[in-house]
Amino acid sequence: MLREEIRNCMSALNVNGAHFDAKFVFPADFTGFRGHFPQKPILPGVCTVQAVLVAFQAWKQCPVKLQEITNAKFFATVSPDEELQFSCETVAKSAEPMLVKALISNNGKKIAQIKLKVTCPAPGEARG
Repeated sequence: MLREEIRNCMSALNVNGAHFDAKFVFPADFTGFRGHFPQKPILPGVCTVQAVLVAFQAWKQCPVKLQEITNAKFFATVSPDEELQFSCETVAKSAEPMLVKALISNNGKKIAQIKLKVTCPAPGEARG
């Protein structure tokens, strides 16, 4: 499963209130690089979105369900073995879905900016 493989690429998670930071390194043999592109592999955007969900799930300790990608801007490509820093925060809301904002960078270089609406359904509701 892709999420499990992405979770294995996460090397750190730090939480401070509504803010959480995570670090990921995707090795050359990571599934997402296969066929994207053979001569110069780059990380697909969907894997970056999934990494935000993996970090959020690790923080909240609940099954996470993506409701909507409200914004996703990609500024640079990611090659194998680059360390990515994910700086994320949740926007305070009284009800679900929650809005998660993520800024992804590599050594100070902006890689992506993503906003997601997510829910943490009860265990019996996790499959939809």
